[in-house]
Amino acid sequence: MADFCTKCAEEMFGEGTTPEIDVTKEFESLDPGTCYTGYLCEGCGLSVIGKTSEGDLKVIRMGESDVSEWENY
Repeated sequence: MADFCTKCAEEMFGEGTTPEIDVTKEFESLDPGTCYTGYLCEGCGLSVIGKTSEGDLKVIRMGESDVSEWENY
């Protein structure tokens, strides 16, 4: 069965859909500025979640281009 992240689950199946990969829940478990966690979403591919030292959520989508940069989620 395919797993979808929060963003893709909402885009593909509508608002209020429960994602298999809850990005917010994963983000909340990270320590500011030091930890990262990855996931493989059927919609957006391999991605990495990061928490900045200021507590902001950032994501890198590994499959979208040769050079990936942190972006706001």
